[in-house]
Amino acid sequence: MGTVRVTPDKPFAGEEITLSPVPVLTLSGNASWEEAYDKLVATQKQVEAELKRLGLTRTGNVFVVYTTGDDLGFDYEVQVPFSGTTTQKPQGGMKLSGSHAGKALKFTHNGSFADMDNTYEQIANYLDDKNVEQNELYIEQYRTDLATAAPEALVIDILVPVP
Repeated sequence: MGTVRVTPDKPFAGEEITLSPVPVLTLSGNASWEEAYDKLVATQKQVEAELKRLGLTRTGNVFVVYTTGDDLGFDYEVQVPFSGTTTQKPQGGMKLSGSHAGKALKFTHNGSFADMDNTYEQIANYLDDKNVEQNELYIEQYRTDLATAAPEALVIDILVPVP
């Protein structure tokens, strides 16, 4: 089972970090929870194909920003960091922008995409226990490649922006 490892000498806690913006090519979408993984992988592949068409080079780890969600599904943005310049406009509903900037708490999930509910539950409990105010925005930064890693062997930093 993939979860954050909690031991008596290492309690579950978020690491305070400051995110610096990087240029990203972004594509928004929505999905049901059942199709989440496949939809995110397909979206990342679309963005990477567009990067190639634009003559840009992927740099860094892919971000998935969850903008809204409910019991049925969620809205998201897949953001792929890049370097280079282009005079062409992105196609297919994609846009050039910057990644999130500011203070955040970082939690790390190791393991299966399907087991992330447990990690998110621990994060929610931690935020409640610490009275951390946040705006329900969650950002996943994939340290393993979402499009090529086995779905049961992911390493994902879950970033929770805070004021």
